[in-house]
Amino acid sequence: MSNIDKNNCLIDNCINDDDDDDDDQIGWDDLNLPLFLMTSSFVSVGCDAVLYPFDLIKTRLQTQNKISSSFKPYRGTLHACTSISKNEGMRGFYKGFGATVAGAIPADILFYGTYEFSKNVLQKSFIKLQKVFPNSVYFRNISNVDPLIHMFCGGLAEVTSAIIWIPYDIVAQKLMVQGNLKDPKYKNAYQVFRSVLKHDGIRGLYRGSFATLLTFGSESAFRWAIYEYTRKRAYRYYNKISKKPVKQSNIIHIICGTFSGGLAALITNPIDVIKTKLQVQDYYSKHDIKEKNLLRPKYKSTLSMAKGILKEEGILAFSKGVLPRVLYSAPVYALTFFLYETVKKYTKKDT
Repeated sequence: MSNIDKNNCLIDNCINDDDDDDDDQIGWDDLNLPLFLMTSSFVSVGCDAVLYPFDLIKTRLQTQNKISSSFKPYRGTLHACTSISKNEGMRGFYKGFGATVAGAIPADILFYGTYEFSKNVLQKSFIKLQKVFPNSVYFRNISNVDPLIHMFCGGLAEVTSAIIWIPYDIVAQKLMVQGNLKDPKYKNAYQVFRSVLKHDGIRGLYRGSFATLLTFGSESAFRWAIYEYTRKRAYRYYNKISKKPVKQSNIIHIICGTFSGGLAALITNPIDVIKTKLQVQDYYSKHDIKEKNLLRPKYKSTLSMAKGILKEEGILAFSKGVLPRVLYSAPVYALTFFLYETVKKYTKKDT
């Protein structure tokens, strides 16, 4: 037996010591990586395409106080949906989608590669620690630290992939918040790139990046930890009460994906409000001078934006867009985790 096979057996034994009826684990060494990464990225883009309108509505609800000149303020999620449909048509729900896709494909490849690789490294490191501390209660079973491993790897994968997708996200957000204008400020993603670079330089493409990393990094960490934890517990419970134990269940993946996606979105909504407002704010001059070289964003940091929101709109402003955000995240991650598990199953080596 090869060293890789031995390590995989050890990992499986650690995982299953107290969960003998748990589901099969498909790890880094079991996958056809090029096929897995490419398939996963295109599947993720497909999920985004289906539920992108909720993301657009969420963005407008969070920012409408500052940019109300481009569309009439919405009273809520349903009103936003009907107003966009009436005034902008179906295309209105997909403003900025092209920029999102352009950034999402390479970013998703990097995300899933980072997640699976780092998880594999940490699980194997745990095996080594077991040998060093054979009598330690902390290293007796990998389930003791499994949620922390998934939380760390989920956060790390998101932060790593953000290097690619943050600029595209900023461009998409600026296009999203343009209402039914006869003469829009930006006609396409290229104009947004040019404008941001002209007024704010390359750092403008990473405006609010700390808030962005904090938002999506923490959301991803919570989401993966919650999903993996609930998935394992769901399999254990189901197999105890079922006459026919299962190793793979799409229903379990969908339910756990829905719960983890919705809960993580709810927890991290306040920082998402700050992030979105930082990204879409217009440029201004303190003395209303129109010379382009004097134009600057009003808020330059996460903290200054948070203080500004609290002062101008009150604490309830941090809950803006929470419903469409949850409505977007819950189904999109139900689909994502269902397809993630399915893709892993069908991209195993020698299958």
